[in-house]
Amino acid sequence: MCRTLSPISTLPVELLAEISLFTIQDETHIADALRVSQICARWRRIAHSTPQLWNRPLVVDVWSKGPVLDSLYASGLRDWLARSAPLTVPFVFNFEEEDMILGSHPVHPSLPFWKELLSVAPRWRSLETTLSGWLPWNFYLFGQLAGLSLSNLEDLSLSVNDRAGALEPFPATPRLRKLSLQVDDKDVCSNLHLPWTQLHEIDLTTEWPDSALHILSQCQNLVRASFDMIPTSDDTPLRWTQEIVALKHLRILSLVFDPFEDSGSLYCMPLLDYVSAPELEEFFMGFEEDFRMDGVASLSAFIAHARSVTHFEVGCLAVGDVDNLIAALTYKDGAQVLLPCLHHLVLQDPELDSDMSEILANMISSRWWKDAELVAPGHAPIPPPVARWTYLELGDNIMEVVGAEMRVVQSDDRFGGLFECLKL
Repeated sequence: MCRTLSPISTLPVELLAEISLFTIQDETHIADALRVSQICARWRRIAHSTPQLWNRPLVVDVWSKGPVLDSLYASGLRDWLARSAPLTVPFVFNFEEEDMILGSHPVHPSLPFWKELLSVAPRWRSLETTLSGWLPWNFYLFGQLAGLSLSNLEDLSLSVNDRAGALEPFPATPRLRKLSLQVDDKDVCSNLHLPWTQLHEIDLTTEWPDSALHILSQCQNLVRASFDMIPTSDDTPLRWTQEIVALKHLRILSLVFDPFEDSGSLYCMPLLDYVSAPELEEFFMGFEEDFRMDGVASLSAFIAHARSVTHFEVGCLAVGDVDNLIAALTYKDGAQVLLPCLHHLVLQDPELDSDMSEILANMISSRWWKDAELVAPGHAPIPPPVARWTYLELGDNIMEVVGAEMRVVQSDDRFGGLFECLKL
């Protein structure tokens, strides 16, 4: 009787379903969904008929735990997936157990579990997994995807280690737009069969810049690209014999160099010599701390042709490279203008020579102008030669446009005085 008279019993089912969604957290969504469904019979019916409660990311272990547990887990997975139907579901597949790497006991796949996963392959929205040569059967299982329809897969995250075997051609994925790929084996990069041309975003981690170029050359429609280059040495310098890789649609490019040896920059930086991105708007370059950028000429040549860049961010350059970059960005009448559209600049932890403060101030001032400076009496406004700043960040010091003025919003002892003395 109390339950019948409770105010919550008068709420519409649709509203109760919406309320229940607010109780689900991504980190604990499995326990949260089960908790909601166990409040009472009415809540159970509502929960089981609300697919949004059951379509959060699922991390599933594909390795066997024994016949009895495999059957139980497969049954539980079947029920869970039925409750989320017809919505799509993000998946993370664990093909290996941690103890397997140590060789403590053999690991085998759970075929009942895998069968349930394959039965809903058209509902996979995203997939994250690692393929390891330590477990040949994971390539066998992954190869079974070739005959399936992954019609709703939008995001693929794949890590292939250096003991990998041959990869079967990936099935048709008409909606795939985003790829995250970590590859330790150079041959794997050359033999991956993926729908490169339909990708809009890619994140690639590899030690082979020529492999990165090989993949880039097939991705003509990229809008965002991120590369984490981890070269082990420069014993084999980059030699790209094909045409320049033209990325006409690329808007955002991120390059992170983290070599094991100081000479790695000479090995990686020439990658920029073979890439053209005329419509690039945001460019980020990150380095390990105090990294010496031996390929500064490659960077200068690249940004000379990237005239649409509005946001430029560089992390952890050594002293000499920071000096060269600041000098190159300084606008001078009659000289070639680098990055004429630049208005957002971030230099993370810049190390400057003691005499560079004035040069830095000149660079900042050279790219700042006021509206009155562009208007002459009786004449049309003069187009500005460069964009003016909207945001500057040097380490922990920040200047940004507030109203019509450039103001210091955060400063420290290193550059605070420099920022304060600038009359922008």
